[in-house]
Amino acid sequence: MRSEIDMLAAEIRLNTQYIHNLKPRIRLLAIDIERMRIVVAYFATVLWARDFIERFRIWRGGVLIIVPFIFGAIATVGTHVFLGNGWISAVIGLLVTCISPLLLLGLLVYPATEVVRMRKVAAEGHLAEQRRFYAYSISKSTELKNAIQMTSTQLNEFQSEIARLELIASREYQLKQLYDRNWKAMRSVEFEQFLEEVFTILGYSVETTAVTGDQGVDLIVENRGIRIAVQVKGYLNSVSNAAVQEAFAGMAHYSCDACAVITNSVFTSSAVSLAQSTRCALIGETNFRDFVLGRLDLIDAVGQA
Repeated sequence: MRSEIDMLAAEIRLNTQYIHNLKPRIRLLAIDIERMRIVVAYFATVLWARDFIERFRIWRGGVLIIVPFIFGAIATVGTHVFLGNGWISAVIGLLVTCISPLLLLGLLVYPATEVVRMRKVAAEGHLAEQRRFYAYSISKSTELKNAIQMTSTQLNEFQSEIARLELIASREYQLKQLYDRNWKAMRSVEFEQFLEEVFTILGYSVETTAVTGDQGVDLIVENRGIRIAVQVKGYLNSVSNAAVQEAFAGMAHYSCDACAVITNSVFTSSAVSLAQSTRCALIGETNFRDFVLGRLDLIDAVGQA
């Protein structure tokens, strides 16, 4: 799984770098598209103006002579309205009058109409190609962003799974260390304390009862909203049905949902029989290993008792 995480992280880095490289290209394409739009619009205007003059048989020479003076007059009046200075307005009007013939010459005469048409077609083709490339780049960038998001989600899931497995491994290690202790020889309080550690690592909250007057219950454990009254028997001999009776009575006394008896010894046949009728879970020498190592869930055990 570590190798898969490294591969996912490398894929994210690669896609991120690709997007980073695409960004300046997309900006340049946007600038070039805007420039080509202006060029196409210019050529279209030139062709429209020439077609207009040809259609209405307007004298080109007259346009080149008269229109600059019209533009100059408009510039003079407009500048005077905004600036209120006659000299500046006159100078600007004169400049517009002088420059306008050159602009009109390019608009109406030079270059030849066929050349303008060819340049317009070429500019339109270039504009269409740049737009296609721009759309592809945007689509590719979006696709990579989605891929990064999906990969990041997958990476987070892997990392969460590794954290979970590491936690389980840590818990299993701690439980294995507990099981390797000499629990068979433990008696009374020592065995209770041992079970407190086991329950805590297994994720239970643990309450201890009073040493005297405990009403047959040594521990009250809770997990997933289920409270279980536990009678602990660190015994050398077999555990009789009296322990089951005490656990059952203590369950009612402490308002628990279930009861159990846990021993490092074995149970008598009468204890097993009574446990079945009272739905009391029994954890003893035969299934103690599975319980300590977390393979036997006490909540499941009391549910099946």
